[in-house]
Amino acid sequence: MRKKIILVIGGGIESIPGITHLQKKGHEILVVDKSTKAPSKKISNYFIKSSIYNIQHTVKKVVNFNKLRKIDAVLSLSADVPLTVAKCAKALKLHSIPIKAAKIFSDKLLMKKFFKRNRINTPFFKSISSLKDLKKNLIEKKEYIIKPIDNRGARGVLKFNLSNNIGKLYKKTKTHTKLNKILLEEYLSGQQLSTESIICNGKVVTVGISDRNYDKIQEFSPYVIENGSDLPSVYSKIYYKKINNLIKKIAYKSQIKYGSLKGDLIIHQNKVYVIEIAARLSGGYFSSKMIPEYNNYDLLKKVTDISLGKRNININLIRKKISYVSQRFFFPKKGTILKASIPSWIKKNKHLVYLELNIVNKMRVKNITNHSDRLGQIIVKSNSRLNSIKIINKMIKSVAFKYKERNK
Repeated sequence: MRKKIILVIGGGIESIPGITHLQKKGHEILVVDKSTKAPSKKISNYFIKSSIYNIQHTVKKVVNFNKLRKIDAVLSLSADVPLTVAKCAKALKLHSIPIKAAKIFSDKLLMKKFFKRNRINTPFFKSISSLKDLKKNLIEKKEYIIKPIDNRGARGVLKFNLSNNIGKLYKKTKTHTKLNKILLEEYLSGQQLSTESIICNGKVVTVGISDRNYDKIQEFSPYVIENGSDLPSVYSKIYYKKINNLIKKIAYKSQIKYGSLKGDLIIHQNKVYVIEIAARLSGGYFSSKMIPEYNNYDLLKKVTDISLGKRNININLIRKKISYVSQRFFFPKKGTILKASIPSWIKKNKHLVYLELNIVNKMRVKNITNHSDRLGQIIVKSNSRLNSIKIINKMIKSVAFKYKERNK
């Protein structure tokens, strides 16, 4: 029997767990990435060199490949490229989200307008085309976020108020966009959440809700850098129904009947607000590592089956014993790293789920300004939230970095 070929858009390191998982399920993997040194290339069965942001070129390459070997499904396992996925699927006559929905969730301004049009709670927002325009939309005593409309990974995302140097911050964000406008949002206080939901035949099941950790937001100010999350959220039980109904409304209004949605939400004054929605599986190992360890839900397989055209899939959660999963990142100080030492007890620890440390000898570390500057992570699980947090904090602190001494 011929193995199914799954086209994975994006060959970054975060795609690797998903690729290996699907290969274990009997599938072959075709990876598309602009770099022949992409981490996922080494383990893929087939590879196409193309920028995943150059949609026309990628579609052409994929169609040509399909003439030689039939592609059976198209996925992104971490890259935020719903329009590339949707257009490749359409060209191959495969299953994906509607092109219109992919366009909405590829553009942060279109997304915000979609929320407003459909009466979905979202923070105040405004399209900004000049520094003068930015300043006239600011109110004293409020905090704000500015971000590029067309970028990702927290690049150019800055938090500020009227006491900051607005002109300097505006210029920083502008360097991360190809457009002549950026997005202004009001910053709302409250717990931010990451959510993961699967959709099949219009039915929506939210399979994971975690508390996003911003314990370093003051340290890296004005940059907004997330330091992992804790799953499940302390709000999971109280707000599950509201969150699931919210994602269901978003799926319905965007006409997504099959697929998955990743949510960036916030609980503000006892109401659920949507910051952003991604029409894909989440990166950061949330879908591929954290959720399976939390509740044993095989999200990758189910979403792949949906992409393969299977429609009679049971997507319900099976209520069973859960684990508490925590994730934290490494943020070494600025300088040249000569070596990193990981104690053996960490690698042997029964609570360790995943350990990643992306450094090479004499690696120059710059100031942390976006998520790509994080140098690795640890994921652990245990039978309690407090225990998982305690274990992971100890592990992070126990990894030692040796730096090159500066010339005096």
